[in-house]
Amino acid sequence: MVTLHQTNDRGKDLPTLTLLDRDLIGEGRDRMCFRHPLNPKLCIKIAKKKEKQTAREIRYLSYAKKKKKDLTYISRFYHTVKTNLGPGYVFDLALGTDNEPAESLDALLSSNRINLSELAQHLSEFHHYLMTNALCVYDLSPRNVCVIIDHNHLKLFIIDGLGIPSGDFVTPRVTYLTRRLMHKRWRRFIRKIEFSATQ
Repeated sequence: MVTLHQTNDRGKDLPTLTLLDRDLIGEGRDRMCFRHPLNPKLCIKIAKKKEKQTAREIRYLSYAKKKKKDLTYISRFYHTVKTNLGPGYVFDLALGTDNEPAESLDALLSSNRINLSELAQHLSEFHHYLMTNALCVYDLSPRNVCVIIDHNHLKLFIIDGLGIPSGDFVTPRVTYLTRRLMHKRWRRFIRKIEFSATQ
């Protein structure tokens, strides 16, 4: 079981951070995401109500780091902080060349700012990355993947959905089982991409 203390990675107490409306990057059903007011390369996730997703992500990232998995294309967790909105969880922020938050794949597809032909090679590389590293991203969705464009190079970057929500602690830790699960999640991911592209 993961206990989320309001300390940094060195165990020191942190001051309370004030998050303002202008810092809000995005909001989902269970969480809000703010740009870190002291470090623009990071974001702070705030739970709107009691939820298990953050603990699941942190637990899986801790495991992946211990196993030395390649997390190049995944938003990493750093520490927890105190905020005026309650406990906050500090993660990497997906940034583009202009140092502005990258948009989700879903947003770009829905607004026709990227098409499937442009994505084909990047999706192939992304799939290879996930399978080679046996990374467990149960909620693999265009909404949970950002598109980072850095000096005309496009990179897909996972910001949410890591781990498995069912309490299954075996599948994410067994390579064969993880890859079998991810083959199914990948097919669903592609269907969602195709749907977003037609909206």
